[in-house]
Amino acid sequence: MSNFENNKIFAAVLTAGITIMLTGFVADRIYPERDLEKDAVPIEGASDNAHGGSNVDKKPELPESIIAYLADADISKGAKLSKSCAACHSFDKGGPTKMGPNLWNIVNKEKGSIAGFSYSNGLKEKGGVWDYEALDQFLAKPKQYIPDTKMSFAGMKKVKNRAAIIAWLREQSDAPAALPAAEEMAKSKEASNASTLDTAPAPQEAAPSKSIEKMIANADPSKGAKLSKSCAACHSFDKGGPMKMGPNLWNIVNKEKGSIAGFSYSKGLKEKGGVWDYEALDQYLAKPRKYISDTKMGFAGIKKENNRAALIAWLREQADDPAPLNGE
Repeated sequence: MSNFENNKIFAAVLTAGITIMLTGFVADRIYPERDLEKDAVPIEGASDNAHGGSNVDKKPELPESIIAYLADADISKGAKLSKSCAACHSFDKGGPTKMGPNLWNIVNKEKGSIAGFSYSNGLKEKGGVWDYEALDQFLAKPKQYIPDTKMSFAGMKKVKNRAAIIAWLREQSDAPAALPAAEEMAKSKEASNASTLDTAPAPQEAAPSKSIEKMIANADPSKGAKLSKSCAACHSFDKGGPMKMGPNLWNIVNKEKGSIAGFSYSKGLKEKGGVWDYEALDQYLAKPRKYISDTKMGFAGIKKENNRAALIAWLREQADDPAPLNGE
């Protein structure tokens, strides 16, 4: 091969390399990389500024230390609280992986170590063990502790409730982990008594709309379809769809409560009576555990009434003959 031909090949390679470099440079200027400011599919009930948003530079608030409350925690209360987690977790020895991992012997277990569960990158990179403080911080604000957590749970606000469920989780083991030393608990309790974290006024709770049917008539069902994606892990919506963690919701509007064959309802729901009319669906979606205290649905609720209206408007359309609205 002649020198002239070698030079032609070298020139072609050099030109291609310069072109690729310039293309990347221009693309970076036209389409700069940005972090997402909010979740692509928001989960109702999570803290507004769990990550991202206008408070990104604000120092995260850590929950009050759990250590002071463990010795006096009400384990039976923890057992009751665990029922709202049972839709996604099992707690018995050798129990199955559900939407979340089995939590037998979780106290002091290495994070991300339960075989058979696909953890988020953030949890796998967190490191350390699930000691009492780590469990407490995660239960208080899951998305603050691990921003990419797969757990769709807003968090447990009351420190005594967190202590109760952690004390109960501690007992789900052949050899329960040791409690902190009495001296450490006393010191932590003294510090907690001086804290004002639990005396701050509670945020105003969402109240079900008094005119939800009118809002449904004006709602955007396509927005409801997007919101329904956060429910799809536990429910199917198509005609003849399968049971998941929750019942199939095809034709749910005006269906008698607790009447879907093949699903094991809570006692409270079976005793509630009546049908899932617009008001009932709205009240349940706003505060599930307030409407049915022993509900199996581990979901905090949808705070914004226009979001509830959009979701119900979409659910209404999941029927051969959608239920009428006033004026129709």
